[in-house]
Amino acid sequence: MTIIQTISLIIILIIVVLGFYKRNDFFSPGRLFSLVWAVSIFVTEFKYSGFQKEWSSYSWFVLILGLISFLLGTFISYVLHISKHADSIKVLRKSIQSNDIVDFDKLYLTIKVLFLCYTISFIVEVIQFGTIPILSAFPDKARVDFGMFGFHLFIGIVSSIMFLCVEYLVLKSKNRKHKLLVIAILLITFASYFLLLQKFNYILLFVLILVFCYYGSHLLTFKKLLIAFVAFGGFIIFLQSIRLSRYANEFFYVISKMKYSRDYAMFTGPYMYVTMNLENFARGVDVMSRHSYGLMTADWLAALTGIKHWAIEYFGVDYRKYVTTTYNTYPFLWDYYYDFGLMGVFIFPLITGIWISSIYYKMRITKKIKWVVIYSFFGFVILFSFFYNNLTSLNMTTNLFVLWLIHSIFIVPKVKAVA
Repeated sequence: MTIIQTISLIIILIIVVLGFYKRNDFFSPGRLFSLVWAVSIFVTEFKYSGFQKEWSSYSWFVLILGLISFLLGTFISYVLHISKHADSIKVLRKSIQSNDIVDFDKLYLTIKVLFLCYTISFIVEVIQFGTIPILSAFPDKARVDFGMFGFHLFIGIVSSIMFLCVEYLVLKSKNRKHKLLVIAILLITFASYFLLLQKFNYILLFVLILVFCYYGSHLLTFKKLLIAFVAFGGFIIFLQSIRLSRYANEFFYVISKMKYSRDYAMFTGPYMYVTMNLENFARGVDVMSRHSYGLMTADWLAALTGIKHWAIEYFGVDYRKYVTTTYNTYPFLWDYYYDFGLMGVFIFPLITGIWISSIYYKMRITKKIKWVVIYSFFGFVILFSFFYNNLTSLNMTTNLFVLWLIHSIFIVPKVKAVA
């Protein structure tokens, strides 16, 4: 075990032990972020793949700078809210479960409208593409090519649609007829999106439900969590098996140049998906010669306005040129470093840490369902910060905007007049 692994393991044990001993909130931004990154670094340091290299001191410095910057942001937010009373999670759950937390009729109408938009977009894209990825001769390629600009935004909010259905059910609407239709919409949406062989929105949905139920209900128990994780893991593996051949594990094992026995080939995929993000980042910061000054950080805006591909070509932006394997993803810090170097790695994680932590404290202080939902989304952002920067993705920012808009305006219950 290396020194880095020893430090990471100590951090993991401290977070877990103190979490159970003092019943701290595991989903608070600082603890969750520290745990995710301690685990990621611990696993990466095994260096089981032939593609992994020893990192330079500069690579470690850039990574640690970004991580400390985010945690500094969470601490600043804590100091700003320290004088305000934050209720316990038990009180928060009781408040969320009250009957007047949302307008169920408006929530029901919102679900139907979004489902209609999703259905129309799905049909248009199938007609334009000529088939669906699951029926294609090359499903893994087809799932990437499938989609039309504009219409695909409504396909991309599929996780928000399904989450709103779950929210409607968890908050216990008393309208049985509406409940049945909401369940039908949930099942149809879940099944139809499966035909596209995309898994990231399913993962977003799972995390949204997990965090929302943790803060907004008493549904979660250890037994239910275990069953949910096993069932969801099995579903993702089944989805992956359709996209790839049954020899995928063996293939990944060989091309990844793994140093452990072939008997453990099934662990290659998960291991590489965790470690190569960090490895790509470490290599990228060492060899990068110039920055793009905003195009990666504002990728969602460039995609929304339709100038993304033109701008990428014009400015010669190609982050994949630093990748030497088929694993081409980076942790959340990469976009900021690619754009602005060390200054970006310090400033943007700092702002993100303040922003996410402020949402967390607003949730604990105001007990409004809007902040519970938004923080559930940010829980996903933190959990997968080792893998991808969801705050620069158009698909993810669209989901965030939709959830914020709905819970800020559309389904807010009317204030009863006081006589």
